[in-house]
Amino acid sequence: MLAYLPSSSLFHLYLDNTPFLEDKYLPLLPSSLRTLSLSHCNISSRGLKYLCTPHPLHAPTSPSLRSDSDEDLPLIPMTEQQPSDWIPGQPLPTPFPQLQTLNLSYCPNITNHGLKYLRGLTSLTSLDLCSPSFRVTSEGLKSLPSSLRSLDISYMDKLTDEGIKALRAVCPDLQVLNISKCNKVTNDGMRFLPAKLRTIFLSHCYNITDEGIANLAAAVPLLENFHFSYSSLTDDGVRPLPRALKAINLSFCPKLTNEGMRHLPPHLHTLLLSYSYKITDEGLRDLPPSITTLKLSRFFEITDDGLQHLPPALRSLRQEFVGAGPLDE
Repeated sequence: MLAYLPSSSLFHLYLDNTPFLEDKYLPLLPSSLRTLSLSHCNISSRGLKYLCTPHPLHAPTSPSLRSDSDEDLPLIPMTEQQPSDWIPGQPLPTPFPQLQTLNLSYCPNITNHGLKYLRGLTSLTSLDLCSPSFRVTSEGLKSLPSSLRSLDISYMDKLTDEGIKALRAVCPDLQVLNISKCNKVTNDGMRFLPAKLRTIFLSHCYNITDEGIANLAAAVPLLENFHFSYSSLTDDGVRPLPRALKAINLSFCPKLTNEGMRHLPPHLHTLLLSYSYKITDEGLRDLPPSITTLKLSRFFEITDDGLQHLPPALRSLRQEFVGAGPLDE
């Protein structure tokens, strides 16, 4: 099937949950790709080598080019796969020179060694490595390409504060980071977040407390989007939040009270508070006037009186209550 894909006009390819897709078939993918999603596929570190390592034919076609580890690679005619502008003796071309987005989530056979090959993807800016059974450790993150702007390593149970420190060194331009459910990351790790971050996901990070939020605010003062649902955040943790924040998710924060609403960043436009049930009508009175989106699912203490004190932009909209629904926070 892959051999029949258009070789130069296909830019975005999603092969998620494709059980037959194994390492040996990756050289068949068209080199024109900008986006490649391989979530829940049987891809290993060996596959990343085939995907990222420069070679003239995009797959070995002669005995002199094949190694013992390449025995099961498909044979591809030279006329179909050799780059037209490659000259023997010159540096070999990158197999996927335009690939910008790569999804390898739930590919548990990828290891630290495999991540080293990703540096061959010179245009890569977005990488998804989310997996609850991932074999990558903090040490492996030192091999990530410096071109990354967005990284999802949520559910990475081996991620520690040392891994966060490594990210700051190797991915200095990182702007989006998801480390939700990484419970070995602590308050100390927040001190080493990449300075250019604009969005961070910390949901279910139970070892990060108010102290960690203070560390985060010092490390990334220009943060704009903050997701800290399912946390032990208290009103004291709200006070040091970066003033530049525009969107905050504090759903399922049972220790948060009306007092915390008084210390929200002044230019906030989106606030999710579902199931943070200690907030009452009094808390609504103290919300920043800039808010245009507010989610209050399962707020039994909110009354009509509280709704009259919503920010002006919300009072001008049609009011709609959301009851028990999907937990999409």
